[in-house]
Amino acid sequence: MLLPLFRTLCVICLLVIFHAHKAAAAAANLNSICSTLASRLPNNRVALPRNEAYNVSTSSYAYANQQTQRPSCIVQPASATEVSLVIKLLRQSPNTPFAVRSGGHATNRGFSNIDGSVTIDLTALRAVRVLKDGVTVSIDTGASWGDVYRVLDPRRRSLNGGRASNVGIGGFLSGGGIGFFALKYGFGCDAVTNVQVVLANGDIIEANNKSHKDLFVALKGGQNNFGIVTRWDVTTVPQGNVWGGSVVYLNTTTAAQLNAFTRWKSSKNFDPASSVEQSHVYIGSINQWLVASLLFYSEPTPFPKDLKGFTDIQPQLDSSLRITNVSGMADEIQSQSTPNQYTIFSTLTIAISPTILRKIHSLWVSSVQKQSANNIAITSSLTLQSIPSPPSSPSRQNSLGFPSASTPQKDLVLVLLSSFWEDPAHGPQVEAAVQWFITEAEKTARREGVYHKFQYPNYAAAQFQDPLRSTGRLEELRKVAKRYDPTGVFQRQVRGGWKLF
Repeated sequence: MLLPLFRTLCVICLLVIFHAHKAAAAAANLNSICSTLASRLPNNRVALPRNEAYNVSTSSYAYANQQTQRPSCIVQPASATEVSLVIKLLRQSPNTPFAVRSGGHATNRGFSNIDGSVTIDLTALRAVRVLKDGVTVSIDTGASWGDVYRVLDPRRRSLNGGRASNVGIGGFLSGGGIGFFALKYGFGCDAVTNVQVVLANGDIIEANNKSHKDLFVALKGGQNNFGIVTRWDVTTVPQGNVWGGSVVYLNTTTAAQLNAFTRWKSSKNFDPASSVEQSHVYIGSINQWLVASLLFYSEPTPFPKDLKGFTDIQPQLDSSLRITNVSGMADEIQSQSTPNQYTIFSTLTIAISPTILRKIHSLWVSSVQKQSANNIAITSSLTLQSIPSPPSSPSRQNSLGFPSASTPQKDLVLVLLSSFWEDPAHGPQVEAAVQWFITEAEKTARREGVYHKFQYPNYAAAQFQDPLRSTGRLEELRKVAKRYDPTGVFQRQVRGGWKLF
């Protein structure tokens, strides 16, 4: 009896020793890789734990999901050439995973940061330059949309960028991008005319409608599966001041709010100058239910007719409606964000009907009760908005799956459920309740005949959603990935983000 037991204990001891040696070898390998990167790049490009630059980088992520991740080192290249060198070095160590970060606003853990390996932080690439034509703006991928608006506003030009000033360029555009002018100009990526991209072999190329067009289209919605974009060239449009702001209401106005949004989406007099984000909000710390609407009009026209259904609703607790510029709108929205907490975003798309929004709202209320059970303090928001218009010409083609003849900006509603909490131990309960909401909301939409398969990549939950598959373009994206990354560096080593295989 003792001999078999002794043998079992010996096997266990050997396994423990094996895994300990394996872990030590992996750590030594990572230390070697970080040292190699530091030796091959200019000074201060590689930040190690307990280094000030390391702490600044990790703390600058928008949400605790990624703020709490701890890479072995953070590489901060300052040019496309340096990015190329980093990629060449990392691909020589095929078992070393790495993450790529531009703005750091991804809500899914591991999408732009990593534990125990290498993060490439692109925030040193943040130049914004208006080209000689006065129309095209060249934007480094580590810049923020606030950086861009501050350059364009004095020139009375703008583009369809992020609605919060601290949102980064790279993730926004590679995921499509929904901005203030979405109903008029489509997804933010549609106005991109050229990208500079570092491929898996380290080559630096320009992709556009004349060169590497398949890659150019794939990068507009296909996320981080093909290379690292270091610069985006985007067409701007003439744009002066705008009208808009936020209005906060008591939740006693909920029925009126849902009716107003339904009428706005059902209107025969569609006005692409307008934009509405209607958020139904629960603040657990004070047990308060509210409605907050972000209203926007691309002309300096106070209280336009198209938005009267919202501005007429009373009582209003607060309002910032005014004439301002795009920077002013983006800075206001940034000030209302909920940073530095754990979060989950999830999404679905529906067609409008007379009854669907009331049913979706009722499910959200039930999900809040599930999320906040056992006295868990959460903040949760159910946000309703429009899908952008489809590409208006072949030159603006993207990878998001809407045909040019379709009218999603008129017909469809993008539903976003975002929830926030402080204690990571509460994550499983909140996430389960959010998944329950999406499942039940999709069932309800199917029963009403208003379900649409599209999942917006920048809002989807990694735990249970697959937005690239929802576009219907997955096979095309896979072909492009195999053509430009035949060894699968961005599938195998870059593990975060929406993968193709």
